[in-house]
Amino acid sequence: MINQLIELLKTLPDPVLEYGSREDDQSRVVNISPHHNDVTVSTKDRKLSIWKNAPVDLVQLCRQIGGRGPSGNWIYKEGDYQGWHTNSDILGQRLYVSWASEDKKSGMKFFINDAIVDSPDHKGWNLRLFNPPVWHMVYSNCIRASIGFIFNNDLDKERIQPVCLK
Repeated sequence: MINQLIELLKTLPDPVLEYGSREDDQSRVVNISPHHNDVTVSTKDRKLSIWKNAPVDLVQLCRQIGGRGPSGNWIYKEGDYQGWHTNSDILGQRLYVSWASEDKKSGMKFFINDAIVDSPDHKGWNLRLFNPPVWHMVYSNCIRASIGFIFNNDLDKERIQPVCLK
């Protein structure tokens, strides 16, 4: 199933991005522990826009292979981000597909084994798989679009570092 998705992504052109409403929530929750796996203690700190026109073929294929969503359907401009969170409110393997306008200027960071692991995007389409709850955040210093899906059964092994789909 994952191979079908990878093959589709290799054929997708760069997206024409249609921006939706802006999310600019600067609220924070104090005393965040990286060892606590509850989304309710994470920051709700974010600055991004809804991605209104994600690729229809991608959404349809993800639903056909059992994905729920989309979730995490965002466009990030330079300087936009999503603060640390765990996705522990809805369990299931996460598939995130992102598109970045520049190489290694956006991406995700994960807190794994007491260390922060940087996972920069490649220019173009990228794919990641991970299993919540895991602390992670998103950053962008270019134009970045992302879309996520939730799977009850694991699609494949975790891929914290992105699969580059140029």
